[in-house]
Amino acid sequence: QFLNSAGVIEKFSKAKGKESTKSESQISPLVKQAEAFALYLNPPKPKKAPPTRRTDRPSIIPRPPAPVSPKFKLIGTSHYASHPELSLALIDEVGKGLRWVRQSSKLGHLIIEQVKDGLVVVRDGRRTFELVAERPEKRSLLKEPLSRATGSKSILSASGKAGGRITSSRAPQRNAEETAALQKEQAKLAEKIFAELEAMQADAESDKTDSEHAEENTAKTKKDLESTRISAEEAKRLDHLGKKLKDVQQDPNQVKDDRTETDANLSEP
Repeated sequence: QFLNSAGVIEKFSKAKGKESTKSESQISPLVKQAEAFALYLNPPKPKKAPPTRRTDRPSIIPRPPAPVSPKFKLIGTSHYASHPELSLALIDEVGKGLRWVRQSSKLGHLIIEQVKDGLVVVRDGRRTFELVAERPEKRSLLKEPLSRATGSKSILSASGKAGGRITSSRAPQRNAEETAALQKEQAKLAEKIFAELEAMQADAESDKTDSEHAEENTAKTKKDLESTRISAEEAKRLDHLGKKLKDVQQDPNQVKDDRTETDANLSEP
């Protein structure tokens, strides 16, 4: 095989006439390096991109998270300051009624994080909020002035409510004059009530004495009636006398005979 292969002369004759490429024959490696270094020192300016038209888009305002509406009402709490893990909360859950829950209890998608005095801290995912126990409004039995009653109504209407509860912590403070005036009114009303009670007691005592007098009169009348009663013998005598009077009216002669008989009976020993 080596003897049959082409020799050097044959290979040269075959390669003769072939021209080298333009890059290999005209540009040397040194020139290439020099051009690359020149581009590094003086880079060409970047081509400016054609300006694009900007359309004014309305700015998107992030919406606040929707308020959480728990499906239960807080009735009251039993708070233990020394042992918070023993604290309990009384709730009224829809479909389950009244029941006690502890801290870290799960109610639907809400978790009771803390139980405090009069409120609970509820966690909804990453957010937490306080739920205040619903307390009925205390109404005073004393009569209040019209101006004070209207003022309390305006205060109640101005305070904000969330979930049926008053969440505002700023309560109206009374000054010393209003407190003193209220105490005077209460004292006057108490005196009036005590006077009415004493009058009622006096009336009851007078009624009692009247009833005692009436009982005495009744007893006296009974005694009089009993004294006017006649015995059975007296009744018979009266009946006999009545019959005699009747006979006298009918036949006076018979009465004379009777008298003589009675006289004879009396004269006999």
